[in-house]
Formats: sequence, structure tokens, C-alpha cells
Amino acid sequence: MIDERATTWNQLMDFLYEDAWTPSLRRFRPPFAFRGMADVAFSLDTSLMRLGEGCQKSERHLLLNFKKYALHAPICTENT
Repeated sequence: MIDERATTWNQLMDFLYEDAWTPSLRRFRPPFAFRGMADVAFSLDTSLMRLGEGCQKSERHLLLNFKKYALHAPICTENT
């Protein structure tokens, strides 16, 4: 893989969208995902998985609390 560095915004867009047209969708779909990590060698594990053993138990509680409090969240009816 050749590493290229964009020096302008337009050049970055050209790099990201090169060969990204998907005819069946009639849309551009670049095959990239932003990881938010500074080091490409960093593990793809989620921050929850990096907590170690017992993360499945923590995940269950987090999801239950999310569902519980999401029911009471106000619904925004205006475009902001």
C-alpha cells in the first residue's frame, strides 16, 4: 500500500472518494471507517472490551440503563 499525504482539502476528498462510486446504490461509498486512534497498530477492541474480563456483564448493565433513561429523554421537535 502506498502512503500518500493530502496537502489540501480537495486533494483529501479526491483520495477518499477515488473508486468509491457504487452503481447499485447510485451513491459514493468509500471503504473507510474512522477509528479515532492516532496509532494504526492500536487494537480494534472497543474500550469496553479493553476493561478485561467481565465486560459482558458491564455491557448488559449499560444497555439496560440506556433503555431505561432513553424512555424519559425529551423529544426534539425543532430542527436545530
